[in-house]
Amino acid sequence: MPLLLFEQMCEHARRDGEHEVCGVLVGAPGEQSVGQVVVGQNVATEPAHRFMLDAATLLRADHDARAQGSEIIGFYHSHPNQAPFPSLTDRAMMWDDVPVVIIAVRDRGLAVCGWQQRRAQLQPCLLQIESATGEAE
Repeated sequence: MPLLLFEQMCEHARRDGEHEVCGVLVGAPGEQSVGQVVVGQNVATEPAHRFMLDAATLLRADHDARAQGSEIIGFYHSHPNQAPFPSLTDRAMMWDDVPVVIIAVRDRGLAVCGWQQRRAQLQPCLLQIESATGEAE
């Protein structure tokens, strides 16, 4: 993931720090390299404790990605003052083999982890951040 996109995702989480935020990660088909972050709106009834990505963002992200020859390759959301570990609710909403980045927003900063679920088995995902020069960090 390019550093600029990683920072965009983290800034979204910081900006709405007391509420969970969410969004879509778009990239080339068959690859795990993020080319675009689509900021979503959390329409959950309790946004401080849950998230629900608005359907319009999901549909627009999918439509725009396909029009550009890309696809949805992952999602992100935040956990205010909690660990960056998927809750049972998070796991129930995860798509098989589709990574989810969780950004924990805390008083002293952020903690970011990637997760993927395959056949109900949760696995950590490596997040590789590329600097502005394209080098992996």
